[in-house]
Amino acid sequence: MAQICDRCGEETIITTMSMFNIQQCCPKCTEKERAHPKFPEARAAELDALEAGNYNFKGIGLPPDLNPKT
Repeated sequence: MAQICDRCGEETIITTMSMFNIQQCCPKCTEKERAHPKFPEARAAELDALEAGNYNFKGIGLPPDLNPKT
């Protein structure tokens, strides 16, 4: 079943949740996200939240240069 990437709007059959926010992203957008300089910060913040018991962490926020709508 096809889905729509929350970030770019393209149809995809695979999505992964963003480390920056709660968007479901296609493989192309996930690859761009992982190459972003703030990605290690986002991963660390999510791990800290999980270790503190926050299983509803919404991320550190999407960097403007990853938002295709700006």
